[in-house]
Amino acid sequence: MLNHSATLIVPLVGLVSHLLVLWWFVPLWRVGWSGPQLDKLKPQRRPGPTEPKPCPACATAQTKRETVTSPGEPPPALVCKRGRPRSVDTSSHYCPNQSCRYYGWLGLGNIRANGHPNGGRWHQLACTGCHRTFLETINTIFYGKQVPAETIWQALKALAEGLDLRATARVFDLDPNTVESWLTQAAQHLTAVSHDLIHDLHLSQVQVDELWTLLGQAELTHQRQGRSQCWVWVGIDPVSKLRLAWVVGDRSLACAQRLVHAIWLLLAPDCVPLFLSDQWSAYEAT
Repeated sequence: MLNHSATLIVPLVGLVSHLLVLWWFVPLWRVGWSGPQLDKLKPQRRPGPTEPKPCPACATAQTKRETVTSPGEPPPALVCKRGRPRSVDTSSHYCPNQSCRYYGWLGLGNIRANGHPNGGRWHQLACTGCHRTFLETINTIFYGKQVPAETIWQALKALAEGLDLRATARVFDLDPNTVESWLTQAAQHLTAVSHDLIHDLHLSQVQVDELWTLLGQAELTHQRQGRSQCWVWVGIDPVSKLRLAWVVGDRSLACAQRLVHAIWLLLAPDCVPLFLSDQWSAYEAT
């Protein structure tokens, strides 16, 4: 019985050895036997850490927020010594002329009221330092608009509460393009104010998540899903419930990097918070 098993094992071992030899020499036979052709063999990849994918937000966006330096000593205050006392409070306005030495300074007495141009409801102000006149609504969303400010406020509040743009236009008897322009200007002003006020934050935790939504309207569901899919990325401080950053785009690594980069710009240099997410792979790659 043993002799019979040995006679079966010996041919099997020989067959396996021949197969191994063929497996080894077939690649060499394909590329040839010359030395230069052997160099064309693709080297085996060595295990090791891979390079991280470049962040487009870091390449295009600005770096950390620069520290705002003091403009120096303020110019001398101007005191009105003649005429009747001023009845219009101008302490919250400053001269918009960048070449004026009173540019950006408040409460120095250089701004005075100068009537109502064309019988309008807004005051015209004048700077006694550079003698420039301007409306009190300059650099605001009310500048150059004939609609009452209360109407603009009510329309923006309705949009903030979730009312449709066209529905808001119907409620306040306005053109939809007008309401859309108000919304765009208000968003630009709020973004500038947010960048100026929210910075150098000290946070312990940051929650990041993405929401799937649809843009546009269509009769059939598959038509909506095929043409207007959109993802809204948001970062929130769970303690103060402050919305730190928003990113609108697709569900990709680039959008995740944009969100994390936007949050990083708001943090203090020594702040390293704990980021909490749903363990999606794009967050780990950032």
